[in-house]
Order: sequence, then C-alpha cells, then structure tokens
Amino acid sequence: MDYITIIQGDDTNFLGDQFVVVNFNTSIDLSGFTATFTLGDVTLTYGNLSSKTFEIILSSEITSNLKIGKQYGELKLIDNNDRIRTVSSVIPFIVKKGVDETITFVNSSLTVSMNINDTVIDIYVETSGISRSEANRILDACNEAKQAAQNYSNTAQNTFIELNETITNFNNNVVDTTELIDEAKEQADIAIEQAEHVTEVLEASAKKDFSNLDAEALDKMNQSKALTTGNISSDADIYNQILGYKQNNAGSGIDIISQNYTLQGTNLTVENGITNGLGGVDCGVKVVGTLPTTQEEFNIHIECIIREDYSDGASYLFATKESGLMIQMEYHGGAMFYLYGSDGNTQMLQVPALTLQTGDRLVVDAGFNLIDGIYMKTSCNGVSESRNSTSILGTSIWLRTIIKTFLFGCNTWSYSCHVEIDLSSSYVETSAGKIRPLFQIPYILSKTGSKIVDAIYRDRVQEVYAKEGSANYFTLDETNENFSLPMGEIYGLINKNSLSEVTNVSQSFKDMVLDWIAPNHSAKIELLSIPLSSSPYTTPSAGWYVFAAQCADIVDIDLYINGAKSGIVMPGYTSASESQEVIVYLAKGDSIYWSNSMTGVVANAFIPAKGSAVVAGNNEDEWNEGADLDDVLS
Repeated sequence: MDYITIIQGDDTNFLGDQFVVVNFNTSIDLSGFTATFTLGDVTLTYGNLSSKTFEIILSSEITSNLKIGKQYGELKLIDNNDRIRTVSSVIPFIVKKGVDETITFVNSSLTVSMNINDTVIDIYVETSGISRSEANRILDACNEAKQAAQNYSNTAQNTFIELNETITNFNNNVVDTTELIDEAKEQADIAIEQAEHVTEVLEASAKKDFSNLDAEALDKMNQSKALTTGNISSDADIYNQILGYKQNNAGSGIDIISQNYTLQGTNLTVENGITNGLGGVDCGVKVVGTLPTTQEEFNIHIECIIREDYSDGASYLFATKESGLMIQMEYHGGAMFYLYGSDGNTQMLQVPALTLQTGDRLVVDAGFNLIDGIYMKTSCNGVSESRNSTSILGTSIWLRTIIKTFLFGCNTWSYSCHVEIDLSSSYVETSAGKIRPLFQIPYILSKTGSKIVDAIYRDRVQEVYAKEGSANYFTLDETNENFSLPMGEIYGLINKNSLSEVTNVSQSFKDMVLDWIAPNHSAKIELLSIPLSSSPYTTPSAGWYVFAAQCADIVDIDLYINGAKSGIVMPGYTSASESQEVIVYLAKGDSIYWSNSMTGVVANAFIPAKGSAVVAGNNEDEWNEGADLDDVLS
C-alpha cells in the first residue's frame, strides 16, 4: 500500500508547514459541497469545492501531535443541507520523524476512491513533501558555521601571535596593548562560542535520527510476512490489557460478514439475528444451499428460542424444498429427523422429549457421518438426548433428489412453527464449509479502535480467516482467562484474499510488537574482529549491528549485506578525532562484512532484538537459540 508521507519536525530540522493537495476527478458539480478532513485528533473543514480541489495545510503544531507510524485520515463530502453524501474515504498516511542527510523523497502522492450517489469518484492526493534542498540547506548551514568557526579560530590565533610579537618588542616600542588584548580576547570568545555551536549542530546532523525506528521496524515486518496468530494464549499481562480495553470500551457493534436468506411472509422480521413472527401464513426463511449427492458427511445445526405457544403443535425447524430432509420439534419437547431415501422409503429418527420453558434455547444437530450413520442430538439447559443408526441407509441409499434450497421455520406444505430461529447461530455444514443464513460477529469496540469478540464466537473468527485471509478481532475468554490475537497482516495492509482493510489493531498490540523489536542490551554480543569478506559475521537472530570507528582512510568503506553492497558507508577523509557510526537492523541469518579494514574502532557489536532468544554473553561465541520470534522479526 502507498502512503502519503508527513514529516514531524523538531527544533533541529524541519519546522515549516506542509501542504496536502486533494483533487476530485469527477464530472459531478461540487459547488454546493463542503469537505471535512480528519487526521489524528484534528478535524479541518473546507468550503466552496466548485474548483474540485482544495489544499490542506498541516502546520508544525498539528504534525508535532501526530503519532509516529502509519495512520489513516478520513475525507467526507457534505452537501448544502448538511447531509453527508459520501462513504468516508480513508487516506493512508505515514508520519516520520526528522529531516537529515539520508532523505531521498521529494513528494508523495496516491489515488483513492469514494462513493457519491452510488458513483465512484477518484481522489488524487499529493503532498509537496520536504525537498532535498531543505536537508541540503541544513547541511550547508552546518558547513558554513564550521568554516566560520575555523576562520574565527585562525583570526584569534593570528591576533595572539601579533600580541606575542608586540610584547617581545615592548621595551623598544611604546605601544598601548590594552586595545590589542581586548580584541584578542573578544576574538577568542567568539571562536569558542562558534565552535560550541558548530559542535551542537554537527552532533545533531551526524547522528542518525532513530526516533522513527518504530515505523521502520514495522515496515520491515509488514513487507516481509504477515503476522498470523490465532493461537489461544494465556499470557496474563496481555490478557489483562485486552480485558481492560473491553471493560473501558467505546461501545459495541455487529459486523455482517454475509447474508444469505430470503424472508417469506409479510409479518416476518429479523432482530439481532433472530426471527420474529414464524408460524404465520406463508412464513419461513429460504436459504440457497446444496447437500452432497453421494454418501458424504454433513451436519445441520439449528438453534431456536422457545416461544410461549410452543406446546400448541409441532414446529418445523428445518426442511429442504426438494424432497430430502426435515427436522421437526414435537409439542411435548421431543424431536424427529426425517430422511427421504433414494430407495423410495422415508427413514426417521426420534429423540426423547426435553423439558422446555418459554425463552429457553434449544440446540439441534442432525446429519450423517461414517461412524454414527444418520444421527440426531438435542440439548437445552445442560440436558441432552440423542439417537443414531448405522444400518438404515446401508452403503447405497442416499437422498432422493438433488438439494438446492433450505427452509428454516417451515416445510413445503406447512408453516406450523412455535419457536424463533437464531439465523446467526444456525448453519448447514458439508465438506465444502458452512452455509449460514446470516453470518455476523458481535463485538465490543475499544477506545483504541480494536474489536474484541467473546470466545463463544471464536469459531466464527476462525471461519472469517479461512475465507478472507484475515480476521481482525481479538477473542477473549473470561472464564478460562485466555485470548487470541487478530489473524492476518497487521497495520492495515490488504490481504491478497480480502477486500477488507485491517484498521483495528490496538495500540497495546503495536506497543508489544515494538518491544519485540527493541534492542536487548543485556544480550549484547561483542564481535572479536571487524567482519571482512574473508571472515563475514552471520547474525544469530534478528537485531542491531552497531559499529563506530575513528577512521582516516582516503576512500569510502562499504558495508555488504548478504553479498550485496548496502549503500551504508564509512566515509573517507575522516579526521582521526571524529567518530563515525553505523547502526543497522538485520534479520536472523544475515551475513555482513566491510570492504576494507579500519583503524580506531570504538564499537563493533551485535545487539539481538528483545523478541529473539539469544542469551546474554560476552562475545560472539557465547549465545544460544531457543523457541523465539526470529521468524516474525526477520
């Protein structure tokens, strides 16, 4: 995914305003519209869009309060009746810290889309960025200050030489040296002041700005692989964080993944996934779906809510429109499963009655498997009944016709039903997967934007991941105190099998990932020699290579990573009094070496990332591996 780049300046580099230009590529007349743009905690409003373009000014005050890393701006169009006329358009931004000599971009732009009156319009977004000339201006200022300090030093030195010569000939010359001494002192003070200033500026410029390492490290992770978890964990700290987010939430919601039903009957409705009004004339729920045409396993899972009138007669819970299957609940609480066989006979299983009361949830499973044959099980309030038969069908009998349509709450000749069907919990499962009338996931929304799902819906989250390639929900089991993390690519990347953006990763999860990437100084490994092509160094885990030297070579010395020139150099013509440093993040198993040896080495070490399993040691021969996160970090 492309991102619009924003630089967050500080008092050592960039402090100016940045401009984001939005152009609407549409023939629609926008003269009566206004727009709102939201980024972070700031919302800006723009009027008179007749020109179909406007400019967003991001002042240093705004950018200084943005979080480092990736985040999303929102753009909405509002008509002259204050109605929001668009699906809000999400514009991805990445916020980086500082401007230094390594800056390589001039501007950035991308095209996003939004809908207005069911018409898709493209929006071209661009930013002028921070030009290289801005970085060069800073470096030029540093060089000018350095040269000025050198000039002042030379002036001061010459003045002192003149002073010494004057004092030597003092007895022979009558000279008032007071003015000369004052001048020399003044020149010396200026030289010292300028030298201190230059030192501060050069230190700020010479050191790499590592304030955006978080974003850089996350970029590396995102680009290398998806972080797919889904495993149930009992880590107490993370569990308590997720539980805290759930308790201190921002509300709740329901994600409708798919809807595959048609209501029959004028008074039948669905509320919170449960029908309301079954049993009326021509009332029922129709679902498109198929069953195997040969003896293959399948299961019909029905969950229903017992109504007050349940004892008034039979309730048809499920049937196929074609002559194949039917599940019926009797007025006394018993249940029957009918299979219309290809041999012309109707096979039946009858399950004993359960004690039912108004409002109870009855769960019914019926189907066929190779162990039980045809089977049926009912349960309510912790009590269950079941029956099965392995001999009814033999090896050749199967369904009488090809099944194409399911009916919930009725059959083809009767609409008798005294329960309501939970469409969101009922399904038909075959080897091809689950056919659900209504696929939805209820969630609690944390204040950080994460979606937290009760563990009873954990199977639905797994099902979303299997179908879409990403499932961006935390699941929380408060009874057993465990959880699972979102599955799929983190930080809003679009999975190749999914059309949904991942935008609901919590800040606590981001913090945890960043902590994995941070250097583990207690496991620091001192390298015994400078890595060269004849003796390269191979990293035992993901982590940071740190090197510094007072080098006085006349040529640049290159760092090679996995046999290729990396573009990282120790510059030539370096004064012996100046220390140049290199810090680079490497994956597990990376091989590094320098193109030449160097003198005056003051640092040559590898620091593993905290997420790896390298044990602290004094040198490169003292480390161990274990079950770690190197596969994630590399």
